[in-house]
Amino acid sequence: MITMRGAERPSKVQWTRPFLPPLEPLAQEASRKMFFDIVDDGHSTEEVDQILGLTDNMPLSINLLAHAVDMEGCSAILARWKREHTSVISEGYDRRSNLEISISLSLASPRITSTPDTQELLSLLSILPDGLSDVELRQSNFSVQDIFECKRALLRTALAYLDDHKRLKVLVPVREYMAKFLPPTEEMITPLLKHLQELLQAYIINGGKQSAALYVQRLTLNYTNIQNIIQNGLYMGHPNLADSISCTSHFILFNSNIGKAAMPLVDKVLTLGARTHAHEIHVR
Repeated sequence: MITMRGAERPSKVQWTRPFLPPLEPLAQEASRKMFFDIVDDGHSTEEVDQILGLTDNMPLSINLLAHAVDMEGCSAILARWKREHTSVISEGYDRRSNLEISISLSLASPRITSTPDTQELLSLLSILPDGLSDVELRQSNFSVQDIFECKRALLRTALAYLDDHKRLKVLVPVREYMAKFLPPTEEMITPLLKHLQELLQAYIINGGKQSAALYVQRLTLNYTNIQNIIQNGLYMGHPNLADSISCTSHFILFNSNIGKAAMPLVDKVLTLGARTHAHEIHVR
């Protein structure tokens, strides 16, 4: 039997028909069953859910983490994950069992190396748990030659996938690997910050209008992305500090309007705003 992690079939292989679609994340119940097929009973439900949350319900990640849990227990693995991330499940010596080697081999594949800027897009996605839609890829004006060719390359190598909303996402283990070894550059982050800032400003301007619902939907789909992008720029001396403070100001108002609690970033933003006098922060 021959299997592959990518979504594009190599030539000169007699694949059985009909061709099977690329493997998608498992349902939550199926993930739990797979986990407990490997691990003995008796683990905390809360900790098991945390473990499965690190896998994005992908079989390879479940398999690797389950075997790690079987050896060390949930609590130990969760503690190690906080310290080591993908190293926890990268202790094998072959492509099937070593996640970091698998990812690095995929990054070195011709499909990735022949498409300029694909790795840069993957690095950016590593800090965007909500992923990106085609509209966001287009409107963010990234300095990338062909953003959609980069997207196709990531999908073909299974380094990324499309969720139910057709948003381009990266699995948790791949995100952790990229954040650890190949974090995104400011050249990739800044255009997205500008785009999200424009969305927030448009939401504020159109508040109360019928069109505001569209902005609420788009901002909600990017909720965690916005927090991560803001957090990236909230440091004294950061070139995007002023824009990050402005973005946070609007995001706080957005949170208030949709009934969410104040963000933990508020105190930090108020302190930075007082130091820089870059923006007046309005908090409801």
